Amino acid sequence: MSIFVYFVPQKVHNFIFKSMSGIPTIPEGSSPNVVDLNALDIQQLNNLKQQFEKDLEFFESTIHNLKFAQQKFVESREALKGVSKAGDDKEILVPLSDSLYVPGKLSDSKRILIDIGTGYYVEKTISEGKEYMNRKVNFLNSRIDELQPIYKQRFDVHRATTMMLQKKLELMQSAKSKTPTVSALIKKANVLSEQELLNKEFITPDDVIDLPTVTKDFLCPLSANIYNIDFTRFKIRDIENDNVLFEISKQEEKEPAEEIEDCAAGRFVRYQFTPQFLKLKSVGATVEFKVGGEPVNSFRMIERHFFKDKLLKEFDFDFGFCIPHSCNTVEHIYDIPSLDKQTMIKMIECPFETKSDSFYFVNGRLIMHNKAEYAYNGSQ
Repeated sequence: MSIFVYFVPQKVHNFIFKSMSGIPTIPEGSSPNVVDLNALDIQQLNNLKQQFEKDLEFFESTIHNLKFAQQKFVESREALKGVSKAGDDKEILVPLSDSLYVPGKLSDSKRILIDIGTGYYVEKTISEGKEYMNRKVNFLNSRIDELQPIYKQRFDVHRATTMMLQKKLELMQSAKSKTPTVSALIKKANVLSEQELLNKEFITPDDVIDLPTVTKDFLCPLSANIYNIDFTRFKIRDIENDNVLFEISKQEEKEPAEEIEDCAAGRFVRYQFTPQFLKLKSVGATVEFKVGGEPVNSFRMIERHFFKDKLLKEFDFDFGFCIPHSCNTVEHIYDIPSLDKQTMIKMIECPFETKSDSFYFVNGRLIMHNKAEYAYNGSQ
């Protein structure tokens, strides 16, 4: 008797075994070690941050692979429904591999062979085959559910570590003497102009950090965003009382960005705030963005704020790794710089003279450059 062979790709089984191996677990009845981030020095914080970045990349890859395997079993289960309805002597294409099929006839539509991995097959009825697929789907779903909270825990600690590292770096910078060293003077002499940066093959984080003023033009074209990163929502809130100060989404197109020129489309925005904004201690900026079909490694943003070419504050945020075709939500905490009364008055009296550059890097190369202007003379 001829038996229809339904092929479950071997790589699905490989995905399962790879995804299940090496996953860190916490023994029952125990609790994870508690580390006081404030007690760690900069080197220790940086090492911890890098370790969590590796962990996050591992978990993202694992969850992606498990979901891929789960989808294959769902497709196999759905295919069995078609087999049971086809009846005997139905002409079919029999898969010999992922891409090779040969014509044949279905001689027995009630029994099948299922590839269970490593070259082994088992004979089952259609209903038994569906039960097998259901067990696999439920098993993979349970593994994904187990990994999600662990991933979130790692993500939260990574974010806290990054914030603490940034805080300590800022404190170390502020503690340095204001007298420039010889190396600093040499570095200043080697700062490239905007035109020289535009002539480079690619621009690095060090290039933009050394810029003495806000840029006049965009340092990269729109086509540099080869990863198709698309920002779809942006929200600013007061950390202290959680009041939303500004919110815009691409779908709703509320308060659309004012365009300076064609090349500025989607890359330039003006913000109107009240004078009270300058008295806030911290604000949270939440961004939602989509990623195209390529993985994004070491996604980093450097944002520099100026008032009349005087640097007010510089922020450096690490988005980490983003999986292809993912939608991501990240909130960055901005500590508002302490301003003297005279500077605050001038910033209020000179709307849109406060400006910022937002530089986005992937693997140390500039791929996006956004600009913004701020006014602080709005009404309550």
